[in-house]
Amino acid sequence: MISQPIVTLRADQALKPSTRVTVTVEPPVNFKWGRRDAFGTPAFWAAEASMRPVGAPWRSHVADDPECLIRDVAYCLLGGYRVRAEVNEAALNAVEESGFLRANADFSPSDIEAVLSAPLRGSGLRAHRYPFPKQKARRLSAVTSALRSGDVLRSESSSTGLRDALMLLPGIGPKTASWIVRNHLGADDVAIVDVHIERAGRAAGFFSPEWRLPRDYPLYEAAFLAFADLAGVSAAILDLVIWTEMRAFPRAVALLPKRRCETSSRREDVGSLCAAVAPSAR
Repeated sequence: MISQPIVTLRADQALKPSTRVTVTVEPPVNFKWGRRDAFGTPAFWAAEASMRPVGAPWRSHVADDPECLIRDVAYCLLGGYRVRAEVNEAALNAVEESGFLRANADFSPSDIEAVLSAPLRGSGLRAHRYPFPKQKARRLSAVTSALRSGDVLRSESSSTGLRDALMLLPGIGPKTASWIVRNHLGADDVAIVDVHIERAGRAAGFFSPEWRLPRDYPLYEAAFLAFADLAGVSAAILDLVIWTEMRAFPRAVALLPKRRCETSSRREDVGSLCAAVAPSAR
């Protein structure tokens, strides 16, 4: 279970480039709102998220349908570290087409491993080898077996209840559990703190450079949700915008400061390093 700390963001005036915002953690973290046309500033992410349609197009929840949850869990288990989104999708399709995600499926980890070890093909993807077939096959087999018992399915009444139940399963930590909940329920009260979100938050200033994953996951999540609230945007949309643009513009990301935060022990003022390469607003 994730114990949610209280983290708030307080602006000293109406939001504009020079506005200072304080993250109420100990020690406090302060940052400037920045320019909306400078890639990576808080103002940039808020503006980008505000231009996206409101809603949860990724929501896949179907009441009392165990296969729906099994598919969402499989997708997130097969993704993550060192697995590109295109490979993730191809791996899910291969597993699903083999019948392993059916509610009454009967298979062994070696059966899944054989499918994941074969070259994967998908839209816009050349034949590709999945990087962790043995490890992910074991986890997927154990987790889908647990899901078929129905205990987790009964936790779907709330996003946090479902996440807590998922985190009891092997190989599922807070990030993966939050990802599943976001996809399955369209939840707006959880944060998927991966390497893209962590780097963006540190560069923008609303994550402390002292925090570490997974130890401080609750702090990351609370700060991210507070930033979305201050910006007046959906946390789910904000997450999607940051993840998409951090992947799409690696040259701009490379110019982001690794630390933009100002704490009582160290102060930095790096300015807007990325304005020249910021993507046009959509």
